[in-house]
Amino acid sequence: MNIDTVEAAVEPQDQVKLGLLLAEIGREIALTDEEFSVLESMRDRSPARFSPQDDL
Repeated sequence: MNIDTVEAAVEPQDQVKLGLLLAEIGREIALTDEEFSVLESMRDRSPARFSPQDDL
């Protein structure tokens, strides 16, 4: 059994991707380019860090 098969078996098929959800919210509220630029400039670009609690 390979890892792709195992992942496909345990991952929900109807999972919504966060990026898609945020893009949809942006479209619904009619975010302007200026507002987007402000939010983009505040975004944390540092690499994600592992927390032992994430493994629970």
